[in-house]
Amino acid sequence: MLSEVVIAAAKESQRERRPGLTISGVFPCPYHIYKSYTGWGELPPLEGEEILNMENGWFQEEESVKALKRAGIVVENRQLEVRVGKSERVGHIDGTISLNGKVMLWEHKARSMESASRLREKGLKAAPEMKSQVQLYMGGLRGLGLDVEETDIYIKPKDNNIPFDFIERFDLEFFHMVAGWIDRVILEKWIPEPKDCVYCPSCYMQRYCRGDILIDFSGMETLSDDELVKKWRLGKQYSDFGKELVEGARNIMKAKFEESGLEAGDSMLVGPLKVKKYTQHKNVFVQEKFVKKFGAIALLDVMEKQNIPVYRIDDTEEGVVL
Repeated sequence: MLSEVVIAAAKESQRERRPGLTISGVFPCPYHIYKSYTGWGELPPLEGEEILNMENGWFQEEESVKALKRAGIVVENRQLEVRVGKSERVGHIDGTISLNGKVMLWEHKARSMESASRLREKGLKAAPEMKSQVQLYMGGLRGLGLDVEETDIYIKPKDNNIPFDFIERFDLEFFHMVAGWIDRVILEKWIPEPKDCVYCPSCYMQRYCRGDILIDFSGMETLSDDELVKKWRLGKQYSDFGKELVEGARNIMKAKFEESGLEAGDSMLVGPLKVKKYTQHKNVFVQEKFVKKFGAIALLDVMEKQNIPVYRIDDTEEGVVL
């Protein structure tokens, strides 16, 4: 019960999100920059879990600073303000470090194991918003007279706390391109057209930009069992972009299960995939009963128990290569 109170209190603590653009919110897309500056419209509030994760990232950064200090590396200029472009967009860096007489930007990211693994494998190709952020930070530091040529991207996986890092070099052409887009949007009132680009699948605002997502499930209901199984396996193999694919296949399999007349605890095969229905029993937060003036502690009085159907899909032909 205490966990529900903590999560709900975190959700209620958030302030109204206002339009604006800081360096940390820049994505390498003119339309994304325009919408971030002028506003995306009415967005749903962040969930309490999201806020707790963001706050945990700040705590994780403090741990990394202490670990580096123990190793003889001091993070300096923490939260130093930098400004970029004629529009003077503001940002605050995580810090700088000095190695062999060379000053480098230090950018800290605490990530889940899945996110950290993508960054380890693909670098900033897996995080274009991070590339924009550090490139603009480096440009801002150079404007302050610091001859910064590189950023140490320091990743701290939350699952095992074993860090890794890699280097991002300053890209003058990329810096001028993104800073130029920002100045055009702010100073020239430029309204760029939304266009698909290579970064769209990685964009966290994709749903609000396009009105949909890149993966289309409109024809999935007509798939044969073999085709449905292939879709499910393909989604599992490419988990970074396949989660929506798996969920779409899962929904169709749930519908098949319900239509079969089977009960909770029974199993059904869809090709080689076994679908089994479970019933979870858990306390849930009924949000409409929460009245702000009573505070988060009032949640203890509004809990009610619900039965939640859960579906589990196991591949009975492990090791199949598509």
